[in-house]
Amino acid sequence: MKNKLLLKVKGLDCKRNGSSIFKPISFSLFSRSIVVIRGSNGSGKTSLLHSIAGLISYSGNIDFKINNKTIGYVGHKLALKENDTVIEFLKYWKELYGSKKDLNKIIE
Repeated sequence: MKNKLLLKVKGLDCKRNGSSIFKPISFSLFSRSIVVIRGSNGSGKTSLLHSIAGLISYSGNIDFKINNKTIGYVGHKLALKENDTVIEFLKYWKELYGSKKDLNKIIE
């Protein structure tokens, strides 16, 4: 099965107090991919994710190649319990909203 293009980012730049948080970045994300965002404290990892989620302003182009999907962002400080896994967190919200969707399909 061919991996589908899900997200294309071109020349993404975020500024804080008039200064760029990171150098303009371009990348593509494909289905069935594992992505790691790493860097030192203050390097812009969270700002990158906030930009993609539409939580902060940015310049450049963010193009979602998926239809009828909701994009969400769950920050590291939103955990319900310290030892919850991501799956447990998703199950909690699925039950809270009474969703009958298959969790495995949601995770894909």
